[in-house]
Amino acid sequence: MIRGQFTIRDVADQLGIAGYTIQYAERVGKLAEPARDPISGYAVYSDEDVQRIKERFGLTDARVRALRDARRGPKGYGRGRLARHASEPATA
Repeated sequence: MIRGQFTIRDVADQLGIAGYTIQYAERVGKLAEPARDPISGYAVYSDEDVQRIKERFGLTDARVRALRDARRGPKGYGRGRLARHASEPATA
């Protein structure tokens, strides 16, 4: 993989969200379809794509950190933090 090109799993892990959330947003037209690797046909995301996804979902750096921490924490740990962040207004 070329530097600055990420798989959907890379992007999902980087942003702390599920890959199918990104795929759904693409399917319903909320996000542009990503470029495709000419050999494998897999979606390939650039740094700019990752930034656009963050903006589309209203993810600040602090929220991304909280989401990633929640996914890494003990089972059930993240639910309270995710609910708390979901109730906060999105800010840039």
